[in-house]
Amino acid sequence: QSIKKVNVSIMAMDVAPDQQGEYTDSFDATLGNVSGNYVPSILSDRIIKSVVIDPNTTDEFRKINAARCTPRTTTVNGRRVGISETFSSTRHSKHTPERAAVIFGCSLDKARKTLNGGTLTGTRYSNLLMSRRFPRSTIRFQSEVPKLNGRFYMDWVKSNTKSIHGDTGAFYIGDGRYVDCYPRKRHTSEDAAIALSSFCMDTGTPGQLKVDSAAEFTGRDTEFNKMTKKMGINVTYAEPDRHELNLIDNQIRENKKKWHDYKATRGVPARLWPYGIEHAAQVQQILAPADGTESAFQATVGTTPDLTELLDFAFYDPVWYWKGVHPSIGDDCKDIGRWLGISKKVGTGMCYYILTREGKVISESTVQHVTMEDMRSHDIQEKLKAFDKEVNEKLSDENCMIETKDGENTIQDPTHTLRHLAQIANDGSNLTGTGDSPEVEADYQRNIDDNLKANDEAEFDQLDNLIGATVKLDRPDGPVYGKVTKRCRDDKGEGIGTASKNVLLDTREYDVELSDGTYEKFQANTIAENIFAQTDDEGRESLLLDEIYGHRKDGNAIPRSRGMNLDKYGMEKKKITTAGWHIKVKWTDGSTDELPLSVVKESNPIQLAEYAVAAGITDEPAFAWWVPHALRTRRRIIKQARVIKKASKYWRTTSKFGIALPKTVEEALQLDKDNGNTFWRDALKKEMSNVAIAFRKHEDHTPKQVKNGEAKSLIGYTEIKCHIVFDVKLDFTRKARFVANGQLTEAPACMTYSSVVSRESVRLAFLIAAMNDLEISSTDVGNAYLNAPCREKVWYEAGLEWGLEDKGKVMVIERALYGLKSSGAAWRAMFSDFIINQLGFQSTMVDQDVYRRRSTYKDANGTTVSYYELLLVYVDDVLLVSKNPDEVMEKIGDSFRLKDGWDKPTSYLGAETFQHRRSNGAVCWALGSGKYVRNLVSEVKTMLDEDGKVLKKGSGQKDSVGPLHPDYKPELDTSELLNTRLHSRYQQIIGGLRWAVELGRVDINVDVAIMSQYLAAPREGHLEAVYDIIRYLSLKPDRRLLMNPKRIEQTEEIKNSFNLTADWKEFYGEMKMKEEDPHGMPKPLGEAVKITTHADANHANNVATRRSRQHCSHRTVQKKEKKKQKNRTQSNR
Repeated sequence: QSIKKVNVSIMAMDVAPDQQGEYTDSFDATLGNVSGNYVPSILSDRIIKSVVIDPNTTDEFRKINAARCTPRTTTVNGRRVGISETFSSTRHSKHTPERAAVIFGCSLDKARKTLNGGTLTGTRYSNLLMSRRFPRSTIRFQSEVPKLNGRFYMDWVKSNTKSIHGDTGAFYIGDGRYVDCYPRKRHTSEDAAIALSSFCMDTGTPGQLKVDSAAEFTGRDTEFNKMTKKMGINVTYAEPDRHELNLIDNQIRENKKKWHDYKATRGVPARLWPYGIEHAAQVQQILAPADGTESAFQATVGTTPDLTELLDFAFYDPVWYWKGVHPSIGDDCKDIGRWLGISKKVGTGMCYYILTREGKVISESTVQHVTMEDMRSHDIQEKLKAFDKEVNEKLSDENCMIETKDGENTIQDPTHTLRHLAQIANDGSNLTGTGDSPEVEADYQRNIDDNLKANDEAEFDQLDNLIGATVKLDRPDGPVYGKVTKRCRDDKGEGIGTASKNVLLDTREYDVELSDGTYEKFQANTIAENIFAQTDDEGRESLLLDEIYGHRKDGNAIPRSRGMNLDKYGMEKKKITTAGWHIKVKWTDGSTDELPLSVVKESNPIQLAEYAVAAGITDEPAFAWWVPHALRTRRRIIKQARVIKKASKYWRTTSKFGIALPKTVEEALQLDKDNGNTFWRDALKKEMSNVAIAFRKHEDHTPKQVKNGEAKSLIGYTEIKCHIVFDVKLDFTRKARFVANGQLTEAPACMTYSSVVSRESVRLAFLIAAMNDLEISSTDVGNAYLNAPCREKVWYEAGLEWGLEDKGKVMVIERALYGLKSSGAAWRAMFSDFIINQLGFQSTMVDQDVYRRRSTYKDANGTTVSYYELLLVYVDDVLLVSKNPDEVMEKIGDSFRLKDGWDKPTSYLGAETFQHRRSNGAVCWALGSGKYVRNLVSEVKTMLDEDGKVLKKGSGQKDSVGPLHPDYKPELDTSELLNTRLHSRYQQIIGGLRWAVELGRVDINVDVAIMSQYLAAPREGHLEAVYDIIRYLSLKPDRRLLMNPKRIEQTEEIKNSFNLTADWKEFYGEMKMKEEDPHGMPKPLGEAVKITTHADANHANNVATRRSRQHCSHRTVQKKEKKKQKNRTQSNR
């Protein structure tokens, strides 16, 4: 009785408003345009669903209008208002950010921004009249086509698979942000004209268009040229036979990545690629950028995009569709299919492309989801499996492959898309990078046996290491990227500028191709300065995360069934793991990467936790143990982040110093081809020539036979994976390192140690050298591990790095390789045997990595002096203390390859080493930590800068009293406990300060020890005190630990403070005590030393616990007496 008026709104129907924006005769207009597909039962359901009860009061109207959806039963002022839905809404997707993130393959935050920046006109709202959506008109007059500002680009990308419609490639058109694609059967002028005409009708006419110099674009009387003149398009052409880096290239790359993602993760047949790239382009157009500004569609077309059709289904979703002209609502008329995108030019709005079981694509508007309830039915599960099997057989690409040129940019070519997606289909493939195209392998085989030129100096001027490097130029309208393409030459063909090994003095001139297609000239030193400014000390470029858009898990991921552990009390506890998960991320520069979960969790935990919730994977073991905690602390973390100037950074590992770092051998060879040089190939050949000695080729059996146990000689051997690690040095030269994946073997703990000399031994060695006027020399053994035999039984399947002839063969590892667990111990045993048996040294008892050998020399008076030569080993770093170190070093060099020969050390075990001249002219050694301290101070300043703070003086601190004020009592600090982020920072800084003490900064030892007591629960005041220690180091960064043998005389005051006449009989009795010498102690040689120990305690210094703090220092100095006195330092060895 309360119904006054009925407004009917049917999904997929729309009546345009009149000029005043009002709907007129909506009921009659709608019923008059009802499609014949709607039988009475369906029409009545939809009409009933859209009934809106006219409210009696203003409050009722506001409450219904605020709902912005089809009203359900509600109560306003005691009256029921509205009517409930008559069928389940799960047949169509709800327009939520979570659902949008899944459909669009983007982050939750970007999905929210995209929904806010678009319209949903196809959604039934309670305050709209009944309407019908008409299809977009496919006919426009030329005067109706809008003009598009800016420069657009057009490019043809070939496919190596013929589509189901016979398409062999696609024309891409875009301006750098907006991109659209038009699959065509041929690469002709007529097809190019049709593609451009379709773009003009769909989007608008570009004022400027840049194309390459292909024949279909450049002909005077071609259809393409006629069409551009007719549309008034100004066409420019790229330089012939060169591919310029256009703004559209980035969008083409991202479009192909999305298609490969669809194909790899959803099992889409390859011949459906036209639908995949078209849908991917539509998603690219409407996604909101990271800064929340307008989407590419809105920026280019000038209108707000409607998202309704894109939000209902995800690409290749299983769906139900109703067949026939007048289908009934029964199951007999519906069939299963796959959703392939929006059919814009067929049928009414909300009309979609559907893949049928016959392998054909039709357009249908009556489409619904296959719901989770449906999938609980075994019959429907089997029906979907049968559908997929039948479709895959009919759409097989076996006889539809198209021949392409080596290295050609194709839609399916993984070298031009996301390379790591190739691992999705075969996750256990050889990490060395097997499986490249025969053309690439053959080309590499022709060069694999080439020898490097012996004289690197002679070819230095020919090796332009900067070619292929990427530079980032800051411009007023934003950063512009460029690529170094070639060396500039004068009219005589000679290179401009002079080469130098110091890149900052290199004046060679290069052409740099910018992303807008233009070229600029820069000198090598300018390019190098630009690269160094954009990277850290290790050459890594920092990136800011834009969004997380997907994930992948491999065979190493722990399943839900094994996601719990039992603690010692028998209680279940969530397993802490991140293994087997890979996160797909997009950076603010538009590039994408696939990173391990642990890396993304460390840099962007909140974004990753939100993504896990949206993707419905929070119950996976890799997420369950940390996501709930991250979400609980999200509010606090976000609040703190508001004052942080810099966002979380991820340091790019795909490039170094602006040069792309390949992950596989194929990528390295492809980069050489793209850059027109052989830098990576040469580095690979050099490394493989060094490690070849470690392998024995087993040609009697294939890898499959070895795995099946058919090779009796290899029974008990374990298969491992090996890979190449690529790197770029500071001078831009390329480096390759062959590494074994040793985690696949089970080596005993006794086989996994290595030679590591202690820092105390190093300091005493420098002191002994100063006291006895001995020389110190150091060297580094090249490829040290390869000199030792392998202690493990392992083999691996050879990859492309061995050349085409040996690829796929069984390689038995006979030498210790980097990466094997036992390699360190094998090298130590082998080198120790050489030192003892070949050089005649003996290992000392206290430190087995310090070796001594008795030797002699003649002093200035001709007297023969006996002393001990000392040889210290830290893995492959060797330090020698001797009167004549060259003799020993030459013998080592005869048996091992030494890097850069040997010389006086400039650093050892992280400490800088110097020779210091005393006032009396004597020279002694010193250990410094200035470089490390400056880096530590710089890191802390960066942390403070992120918080908007600076390193400043602590409360009441005076520089003369040391790092901390004498009256500071950390135990009385009652400030707030540090949050998780600052707690981690506190521990990080304390760790850095402890290492500074190890390197010789004994002046901060006591203060660091005091503040280390609060690592478990530091407070804000404790962190400020640690900042004071850092500030102290910033004022005095260059203090050195001098190995000065000169004895420091005690003052009378100190002497009088000790009771030298004390009677100790009460403790020791009448017997005369004598210190017992160690067993097997060698004869003392060299200058004698005296060890003095100073101890002091601050009684009850801790006012909270009444505990004392005690400090001991041991000083070893040269003794005044004659040389007959025992040298305790050496004898204790």
